[in-house]
Amino acid sequence: REMVRNRFRNYVIITHGLTMRCLCMYYFKWSVEEFSRVKNPDNCDIWVLERGADFKYRLASQPKMINESLMPAHMTKYDDRHHTTHIDAPPPAHAP
Repeated sequence: REMVRNRFRNYVIITHGLTMRCLCMYYFKWSVEEFSRVKNPDNCDIWVLERGADFKYRLASQPKMINESLMPAHMTKYDDRHHTTHIDAPPPAHAP
C-alpha cells in the first residue's frame, strides 16, 4: 500500500511464489480459504499488478486456482470495504 505514496511508476518484485501469494493475500484481503485455493506460481511466472487511475492496484494477470480454473474477479481487485487501517480500527477493549 505504500507504493501509492512513492513517485515511481513501475516496480519489479522478484520473489518466490509463496511470498507473492502472501503479498496478494495481504493487499487484496483474501481469506485463508481463498489463499489456499490459489495455485503457487510456476518457476519464472509473472504476475502483473496494474495501478488504476484511482491509485489502487488490480491483478492484471490471471493466476490459476488449484483446480486449474481462473481466479474469480473479486479476488483480483482492491476493495475499500474490506480494508481497515490501524487508524480506522476500533480501539482495543481495556481489561477491568
